[in-house]
Amino acid sequence: MTEQIKGLPSEAVATYRIATLGEWWGDKTLADVNGKTCRDYVTWRTKQKVRVTIRAMNDESARAVTVATARRELEDLRAAINYHRR
Repeated sequence: MTEQIKGLPSEAVATYRIATLGEWWGDKTLADVNGKTCRDYVTWRTKQKVRVTIRAMNDESARAVTVATARRELEDLRAAINYHRR
């Protein structure tokens, strides 16, 4: 996936999203990607705080990750799977 995001204006954001996906999906196989595990990912992800900075990660007032953010990350996962398939 690195060659797909290199040089994009949002390279840092994409790299962060991929790392976040790895926290959940890292030990799973492609066979584990289904509707239930994707819904479980959204549930897991929306219990986390937005990690913009180290300070924000420890800030009780930091906002939670939204469903839209979690779904966007899943779109990145889908793109990676499709890229691999091709």
